[in-house]
Amino acid sequence: MEEFEVVLFLVSLCIFTAWLSFLANRLNQALDSIDQSGGEIEEIRNAVEIVGQILSQLPELLKSGVPEFHMNSNPLTPIFEAIARNLSGEQPLKTYEAPRNSEGEFIGTPEIEETHD
Repeated sequence: MEEFEVVLFLVSLCIFTAWLSFLANRLNQALDSIDQSGGEIEEIRNAVEIVGQILSQLPELLKSGVPEFHMNSNPLTPIFEAIARNLSGEQPLKTYEAPRNSEGEFIGTPEIEETHD
């Protein structure tokens, strides 16, 4: 029975060693990927510094006479008013109905010739 226990212990030790090797390999790969992304992090840091410099200069730019724009009304208001006038009958919408002949076909449209290969 002692031999079985020794063999079982050795097999368990080999499996445990293989598992630790696998984990160490994964950890090394993760550390390598972090080292490779270090340059990207530096670029991001530089970009954030530039944005911070621009934002710190923004109050000075606003004081120097940058034009201000104010929109007091909704840009869709004229469209809504025209639709409301049309519904109330006050003023019809300016739409164009193309003339048609007695068969319902449009008049004055160019005819398209169909070519068959």
